[in-house]
Amino acid sequence: MIPVIIILLVLCSLPFYPAMAQNEKTGLDILIISSFNNTVHPGQDNSIVIEVRNSGDTTLTNVVLSSNAPANWTVNFSPSSIESLSPSGSQVINVDIMPPNNSPRGDYNITLIAENPDISQAISVYAQINSTPGIWLIIGLLFWSW
Repeated sequence: MIPVIIILLVLCSLPFYPAMAQNEKTGLDILIISSFNNTVHPGQDNSIVIEVRNSGDTTLTNVVLSSNAPANWTVNFSPSSIESLSPSGSQVINVDIMPPNNSPRGDYNITLIAENPDISQAISVYAQINSTPGIWLIIGLLFWSW
């Protein structure tokens, strides 16, 4: 009986550390994994490939892809959402960027966004239009018809 009492006294004298909840880390990264020379052509699909990666330690669900692009530009994602992304998991996404036919020459910024209710991440893509193909098409047809 004395050994039992001694064991209980020793156990009771030990500090009590309640189970502490670990802080869960959420992380989401967007990487461009295809070559993209930043030159885009009006009226044509200009494709890039990105990778959306879960850099946190919890599974992310319902990750939706969207963009912020210049007026009348079309940006399509395939797939357009990710149902579930496990920790350290990634998903390859094809992105088609199409400026309108009448887009003037210049430099443009397109923001690609991946988000769910818990986290949001964005990456900026720089795009440049060097010339409007419609003008060169007309000039080419004029010279060809001579």
